[in-house]
Amino acid sequence: MKRNNIYRYIFFIPILFMVGSCTDLNGLKDEAEVAKDAEALSVSDIVFAPSDTSAAVTTGFTLPASGRSDTVITWTSSNTAVITISDDGSATVTRPSGSDVTVTLTATITKSSESTIKTFTVTVLAAATVTHSVTFNANGGSGTMTAQVIAEGASANLTTNAFTRTGYTFAGWATTSGGEVVYADGQSYTMDGADADLYAVWTAITHTVTFNANGGSGTMTAQVIAEGASANLTANAFTNIGYIFAGWSTTSGGALAYADRQEYAMGASDATLYAKWTASASLLIKLTFDDQSCADTSGNNNTCTGTSVSYASDDNGGYAASLNGSSSYIKLPNSILSRDTFTVMMRFKAEDGQKGCLLGYQNTTVGVQPTQFIPIIMVQSDGLLRGILWTTANDITVLSTTTVDDGNWHTVYFSAKSNSIALYLDGKQIGTATGTVRPLSMIYSQIGTSYGRARDPGYSTDAWYYFDGLVDNFYLYNAALH
Repeated sequence: MKRNNIYRYIFFIPILFMVGSCTDLNGLKDEAEVAKDAEALSVSDIVFAPSDTSAAVTTGFTLPASGRSDTVITWTSSNTAVITISDDGSATVTRPSGSDVTVTLTATITKSSESTIKTFTVTVLAAATVTHSVTFNANGGSGTMTAQVIAEGASANLTTNAFTRTGYTFAGWATTSGGEVVYADGQSYTMDGADADLYAVWTAITHTVTFNANGGSGTMTAQVIAEGASANLTANAFTNIGYIFAGWSTTSGGALAYADRQEYAMGASDATLYAKWTASASLLIKLTFDDQSCADTSGNNNTCTGTSVSYASDDNGGYAASLNGSSSYIKLPNSILSRDTFTVMMRFKAEDGQKGCLLGYQNTTVGVQPTQFIPIIMVQSDGLLRGILWTTANDITVLSTTTVDDGNWHTVYFSAKSNSIALYLDGKQIGTATGTVRPLSMIYSQIGTSYGRARDPGYSTDAWYYFDGLVDNFYLYNAALH
């Protein structure tokens, strides 16, 4: 038995020696093959797109996954934001913006437990920059702004607004002319794949008109009007026992500035208007035409008669008398203007080219040639407004410097007293003239026509000249305004 054991051990030791020697030989072989494949691995093994090279990469490529000796090759990228590598060796490229980027690709060649690394560099070309423009539209404002150029996909703060608009503040930018604000001034804007238009959005600056009863009673809500805009004043709602509302002044004791419901142009600040009162005994005639008649609503029961008069909207919820320029007029009571002191107020509207006499008196009825006549208030053929009365020897005249045949409503006050006249247009006194006022025998008076001389501007013969347009809110007082 001992002899057999000795033989067994003597036989086993060489066997162990032989197994260890084979393992070492295999490791040497793997190491040699790894080194061989690493040596053989070159940039030419990388499969680029047809137009790409390692020095100019624009799109994805394929890396070898094995060597010639059945080694396994895995890859890593030094900049995964530019090149990412999948397990199968496919490389995805994201081109940088701005400038080219060089990326190191590291290959790990492995067989069994043996491995080594080898590096390559490739240059990924920067993407071509595509730009688009943001065009800024003033959208009712004024000024200029240069279009802003932004790269596609990039973001930039919008150019600071340089537009202005009187009476408005800039609220931001909309994507349509009537849209809501989408971008604030200077907000970051991300450019998509096309040019863009941004439209300025404006917010009106508003102010209030406060109404002061100025000795009267009642309440009126302040009227809000946008700066630079115009609106008809709120109809007067104040009352004053023993007085008639004549209009509004800008100070408590000031001159008449605005008639009731007259158009008011809002300035750059709040305003206060003060009711101006006239003793009720001085009001002789009041014609509003809102009931589509020529009835006197002053309470004095003065008879006023319309001839060929129709009625149209007064653009303020009521009606106005429409005169046709050839036969329309409104007869006033005889001798109502046979006085040297009076004030007439009326609103009128004349389109371009419309003209004629708004108020006149003479010593005959309409249609009969008079020997005494005065076209008291007239829209001349040149569009200017004229006020005139007779004195002991000649006429005295006040003439506007602006035309009134513009299709807008205007308010005229004509004031007369024994030694002068004054003409007011839209709340402003435009002039006075002095002379001893004489009505003579001119007891017939009317709205809408008067006899005129050929010497009057635009008239070629002595004839009756009828007003062509609208009249409204006629008031006659037996007191002077000026």
